[in-house]
Amino acid sequence: MKLKYFKLFFIVTTIFLVVVTVRTVFFNTDSHNHSHDHQDKEHHAEKDQIDQLVEVALSQNELKSFESLPFVYQIDSLIQKGDFKHFKEILSKKKDIKETINDFSKEDGRTLLTRASFGAQLPFVKYLVDELGADVNKPDKDQITPLMEAAASENIAVVKFLLEKKADVNTQNKLGADSLTIALSSGDPELAAILLKNGANANLKWNKKNLSHLMNAARNGHRGIVRVLLSHQARINDQDDQGNTALHYAAAQGFKEVVEDLLRAGAIKEIQNNKKKMPIDLAREEGFSFIEQALK
Repeated sequence: MKLKYFKLFFIVTTIFLVVVTVRTVFFNTDSHNHSHDHQDKEHHAEKDQIDQLVEVALSQNELKSFESLPFVYQIDSLIQKGDFKHFKEILSKKKDIKETINDFSKEDGRTLLTRASFGAQLPFVKYLVDELGADVNKPDKDQITPLMEAAASENIAVVKFLLEKKADVNTQNKLGADSLTIALSSGDPELAAILLKNGANANLKWNKKNLSHLMNAARNGHRGIVRVLLSHQARINDQDDQGNTALHYAAAQGFKEVVEDLLRAGAIKEIQNNKKKMPIDLAREEGFSFIEQALK
């Protein structure tokens, strides 16, 4: 019996030792994880050092590339980045900056203020005008003014600032377009209203076809612009070189709401163009039966 119990004890002990050994060798997660965590930390530390070195190298290369640019393109880069601090810094280091602030750049014929007025944040423009004395009415070589640039980029804050500084709202570029002409292409009623309230000509005809602002807005379906122009005494029944009115254009393009707005404002639907066609005739040719109904 004793031998039997001894054998049983031996078997149990052996099994226990085997289990302990297996767990120690293959499943010692604490020590393994500790070692793995340590390796991870070392790996991440090395990676961070490499990343820092790469970042420094890239920054140095970027700085070299920036410094190799012509002065005005450095200015463009800082404006695009919104880096006002370095914008002021680079301008303050230029000894003759106040004397040359309104000069054309040899690269593209623009002034510092015209390039800043296109899309720059307000502090950039204010610094050029208030601190460095930039002329708000000085156009570039193509007769494009700072106000035109601000209008083209729908930069309302800059538009308002330039108008406060007495920017001329009716100056025209080489093509005969003024700031309102340029602003209307965006279809933004707020921008148009600001310019009109500051004296923009609602009835300017500037292109070869003698189209008015109202005609352009009507043919593009810019209902908000149409309403703003009408509220500022735009002549509703003016005709272009082909005899078309704003109503002709709205009808031909199928803009029902614009047609209705024009009719309510006093548009004459019986006016004929040079081809003896009324707005309803143009709508019929285009298959706009809903416009025909509105014009009957």
